[in-house]
Amino acid sequence: MIVFSALATIGVALVLISQCAGVLVRTLSAFGKKLGWGEFTVGFFLLGIATSAPELFIAINAGLEGKPQLSLGNLVGGIVVLFTLLVGLSAVLQKEGIFTGDKFSSFNLFRFVPKFLPFARREFFVKDLILMAVVVLLPLLLIADRELSRWDGLALMVAYGFFVAHAVYDRRLNGWEPPTREYAWPELVVKFGLALAGLLVFSWVITEQSLVLMTAWNVPAVWVGLVVLAVGTNLPELTIILRGRRENPEVVVGDILGSASANILIIGVLAMLFPFSIISLKHFILAAISLAVASVVMMVFLHTKNRLERWEGAVLIGLYLVYLALEIIW
Repeated sequence: MIVFSALATIGVALVLISQCAGVLVRTLSAFGKKLGWGEFTVGFFLLGIATSAPELFIAINAGLEGKPQLSLGNLVGGIVVLFTLLVGLSAVLQKEGIFTGDKFSSFNLFRFVPKFLPFARREFFVKDLILMAVVVLLPLLLIADRELSRWDGLALMVAYGFFVAHAVYDRRLNGWEPPTREYAWPELVVKFGLALAGLLVFSWVITEQSLVLMTAWNVPAVWVGLVVLAVGTNLPELTIILRGRRENPEVVVGDILGSASANILIIGVLAMLFPFSIISLKHFILAAISLAVASVVMMVFLHTKNRLERWEGAVLIGLYLVYLALEIIW
């Protein structure tokens, strides 16, 4: 009875937190449009960060409850969900898959290094998809010593800053559209405040009920985060995919990439505020292997035709189902 009640409460809270995130997404999207930002820019920065708001509030609540492992599992599992289930689903729902065009290119790794330094190189290019894979795998490398320290958090925040700096510098985020006056500023501010308050309340409810499940099932907090919350807190991204699959495909791609990178930032914030030790790494090892495989598969798929075909999206969904099954039975 306790388990059923906790699951039902989490389910309702996830729906409500998704609705709050949806309001936040629409508000920030309108804000971006009023500034004349392009679709991919709005998706990567505003929506990517906004749809990660549930993860941020759960991280803060879990840290205050003394269970930061719950949040870490949620964030790492969320990246796996984004790179497999949601990327795959967005490709399957498009008739011709996802066309990325020049959204992924090569860049100079030393572009932000002063040229007068002896180790600066003018022609040292890597694929920015490789950079993305390295950034999302970095947290799993840093916890290999069973610790997530403030230094680790600082490293993750710097890595996120570097990736965002590259995204700003790159031409793909320079898109601009005529500003719109669809919403008045006071209306946007009120909606933003209400949505933020809802996220705070419902994230606290989800954290509390997740701890109830952890006790009832006698499983680690990280498992609840990896399996249960990882999908639930990505409901806003799923909403973006379902709503934008026809009209705004670039917003969908930008949101997925922005959410994955924002999770790295949130892990960094979690480590800075609540450094902690990790008792068991077995679930994280499985997540690391799954994420590495998914990153390689996605890079191979996107490298062929600058497109993710529908059948390739189905492969990514299959990878997630395998990962989920292994997490449950392991």
